[in-house]
Amino acid sequence: MANEYNTLAKDGYFELTEKHSKFIGNCRAVTSEEEAAGYIAFIKQQYKDASHNVYAYYLRDGNLSRCTDDGEPSGTAGRQLLAALQGPEIFDAAVVVTRYFGGTLLGTGGLSRAYAQTASGAVQNAGFAVMTECGIFEIRCAYGLYDSLVFLLGSAGVKIIGTDYAEIIRITAKCRSTEFGAVKELLAEKTSGKVEPVLLRNVFEPF
Repeated sequence: MANEYNTLAKDGYFELTEKHSKFIGNCRAVTSEEEAAGYIAFIKQQYKDASHNVYAYYLRDGNLSRCTDDGEPSGTAGRQLLAALQGPEIFDAAVVVTRYFGGTLLGTGGLSRAYAQTASGAVQNAGFAVMTECGIFEIRCAYGLYDSLVFLLGSAGVKIIGTDYAEIIRITAKCRSTEFGAVKELLAEKTSGKVEPVLLRNVFEPF
């Protein structure tokens, strides 16, 4: 769905040892190329004595993807990391697999499998979070309408995220962006037009 996408729920980590070579996978949710580059630089610094720090990232904005083999034989590393994100359609994510060479050559097939397994392990360890396009809106109401309005919003699946008790109560709430029109119609009908939600912005976040 265009109004939802998957990303990483938290930082992920995974280790694999293959013929004395140690592979360490790390991944994190990112929202831009700059954030991805910063995370990759952080991991590289953390494992600066490693033989290789292979990375890939996949961004929802522009369907942008980047990957590198970082000195490994072409096609044996970076593409495997990218596949760990693109296969399950995990957007706005970066993954880095660090390798400490153990002295035994793995061959192109062995390298590909090790990088793929480590990247997938890190992604699975992080878990998936569904990001939904939400409409953040504000409602103003008199105190006499407040209790019934809160009940009405709850029954419509709207989540209240803030309330300001001033002369007039101001409620900040959110719903799925695709449902804002229906919520607006419901409020107009049930309050005889006394309450009208004002859309503040649309954001992608867990709902």
